Amino acid sequence: MQTIDQLLDALGGAKIVARAAGVGVTAVLNWRARGKIPAHAAFALTDLANAHGVMLDRSLFGGPATAIAARGSAQPATASMHAASGGAADEDAS
Repeated sequence: MQTIDQLLDALGGAKIVARAAGVGVTAVLNWRARGKIPAHAAFALTDLANAHGVMLDRSLFGGPATAIAARGSAQPATASMHAASGGAADEDAS
């Protein structure tokens, strides 16, 4: 079983993981203290892990484990999330 410390080391450290997940380093250190990574970080960390050739232990993530299992690559998931939101988030408001 992989630990959060092992995962952070394999992915290049808390600063790199924080940047990939779009959170501060303090948040990543809180994940370590709690022993769980929030499900919302699963997609970003899956992409980072794939880039580093690191396998993720789904038990490290809080929330549905299916978020990781369903993740293929960044592009299809981004496109499907964009379609599901109606694309409004990327449209120019002016």
